[in-house]
Amino acid sequence: MYGLVALAPRWYVNLELKAERQANKKRLLALEREVSDMQSVLDAVENDPEFKAELASVGFSAKRPEDESILVDERLKLDTRSRSADITAEPVLPWFAVFLEPLAKNTHFRGMTLFAAAVLTIVAFTFVQESQEAELRTSVEVVRSFIHAAKSRYKKN
Repeated sequence: MYGLVALAPRWYVNLELKAERQANKKRLLALEREVSDMQSVLDAVENDPEFKAELASVGFSAKRPEDESILVDERLKLDTRSRSADITAEPVLPWFAVFLEPLAKNTHFRGMTLFAAAVLTIVAFTFVQESQEAELRTSVEVVRSFIHAAKSRYKKN
């Protein structure tokens, strides 16, 4: 219990940093994909005159006399703006972070856990030792016999 209280804050920060790192990797991959897409558009703009004309007509609503217009839903229209603002990736913590967070952040819970550890240590050194072994055995035997009597009372014979 003491180990959990002592290590939980740094462990939790480490988990948060790993989750942030994974989210940053996802963002980086998405941005690299966008750069690759933009590079292909740049290559097309530099080398393809038809693409230049189409891009100008979309960007400036310029139409050539021989062009034909077809109405298209807004969701399907070509968007020439950058999509980098849409690229987001939220950090995802592992499942056990929910149990670790109170030990890392809640000072009241940490104090109660340390208090319980101290009480358990005192009980262990006071009652669970060789000089108290006989008394401990009789106490355990009394509890066992009580449980056995309670069970046998409700069993069918």
